[in-house]
Amino acid sequence: MPDGNRRWTGALGVATAGILTGHWLTYLLDVPEGQLRASELARTGHGYLPVAGQLATICMALTLASIFLGRVIRPSAGRAPTIVALTARLAALQAGAFVAMELVERAVAGAGFADLLHGGLLPLGVALQLTLAVAGAVLLRMVLRAANLVAASVHARAGLPRPASLTLVLPASRRHSRTAVTGGPGVRAPPSPVYG
Repeated sequence: MPDGNRRWTGALGVATAGILTGHWLTYLLDVPEGQLRASELARTGHGYLPVAGQLATICMALTLASIFLGRVIRPSAGRAPTIVALTARLAALQAGAFVAMELVERAVAGAGFADLLHGGLLPLGVALQLTLAVAGAVLLRMVLRAANLVAASVHARAGLPRPASLTLVLPASRRHSRTAVTGGPGVRAPPSPVYG
């Protein structure tokens, strides 16, 4: 998979969690009263949000674990993107998806768009998505840096080079211990005489 596609795939898992978290926070802030909020969520086609939120959390955890392990296994897979690049990527995904979801949810539920277009819900939701995009970018960057540190440590201790594909190399200490026991590499000691 090309590097650009891998970066978008990694961002997608984090963005999904950001989208659904932002969705929940938007309605929490826009309609603070619990019963009224539940009624509004049901009316506007948001009945799926609790299950979707749980799936998004699992998706984000798997995405972060995959990014971490991928970076440890392939440490030279390229430089980690900057916070600005990650934020831009996440912001585009999250803000666009939030607006699209609101329009589709209301269309499917037959709720209409008047309150969405004239109220403060849409600007609040987009602002929250942008804020969560920054948080997601920082989180992704931290995971990439942690993976780079682990990869460097593992490769240094094992005496491995840092190429994209790993090769198994015995550490120097094990090679020396074989030399000391056998008298040299590939040389067998003579059989010891058996005295009866």
